[in-house]
Amino acid sequence: MEIRRGLLEVLYDIFRLPLPVVTEEFIEALLSVDPGRFQDSWRLSDGFVAAEAKTILPHRARSRPDLMDNYLALILSAFIRNGLLESLVEVITNSDDHISVRATILLGELLHMVSVAAFGRVFHPFNLKAG
Repeated sequence: MEIRRGLLEVLYDIFRLPLPVVTEEFIEALLSVDPGRFQDSWRLSDGFVAAEAKTILPHRARSRPDLMDNYLALILSAFIRNGLLESLVEVITNSDDHISVRATILLGELLHMVSVAAFGRVFHPFNLKAG
């Protein structure tokens, strides 16, 4: 189980996702990675509107492609083609509750990344030609 926990932490790091708290409560873990949750930098005296907007809203005024989006799409494509989604489902169904919760959140985040990629922000991972 320690290996699975370590691998999940590495996957969160690779995909630049916040790591949820260790808990058996799914809602608590999900809320811990919610980008819309209140943060200390959103205090009224510290220009909270700008800090909140930078955190929650995507930056849309780009004059060139974001290389991080391209990196994430390429890495996501490679991992999906090599069975990441199936492996996460295996971890979800056959692990302790706290590992299962983290794997479920990771699976949801990755599926969200794929859906965002499919609608034009970056290229779709399944459209790559096999080499």
